[in-house]
Amino acid sequence: MPGGDVYSHRDPKAENGWTTYRCNIMTQATEEGAELYVDDELVDINVGDLHCYYASEQTHYVTKVKGETPRILWMFGAHLPYEDFIMDQTP
Repeated sequence: MPGGDVYSHRDPKAENGWTTYRCNIMTQATEEGAELYVDDELVDINVGDLHCYYASEQTHYVTKVKGETPRILWMFGAHLPYEDFIMDQTP
């Protein structure tokens, strides 16, 4: 809604220690603002885009909404063992 924002945070992990993995799809954008930052990097989101991140491992926030059109975001998530998704960087 106009004036809304989300403070910088990490989501809680599950009781078993699994990470919170979040996927979002934006179906309506506001005129200005409501920009998602993950680990201090802007995530460029357009209507219809899917974006996913480890919400309990990565700090994220959303800037203040400006304008009268609310941003509509569909959020889906799961708890996953983070270790299963860490890429092995050795050659």
